[in-house]
Amino acid sequence: MAEKNMNDYKQDEQDFVYENSNSLWEGLEPEERRPKIRINVDVDVNLNDRLAEKARKLNKSKSEIIRVLLDRALD
Repeated sequence: MAEKNMNDYKQDEQDFVYENSNSLWEGLEPEERRPKIRINVDVDVNLNDRLAEKARKLNKSKSEIIRVLLDRALD
């Protein structure tokens, strides 16, 4: 049996992605990009732990949770 070299594997992967790209990405729109700034905040370890636990439960980032909380608090 002939061995494949790394270039053959890379080409196989590229062919797979190309052949399946229409069905995988069809209809997806790029996410709207808005300008952002970074805010640094000191929080207690306990509060950080609670935030991290909530992020794990919701499968969201801590930053995303903070953005939602700030948005709701400022309305």
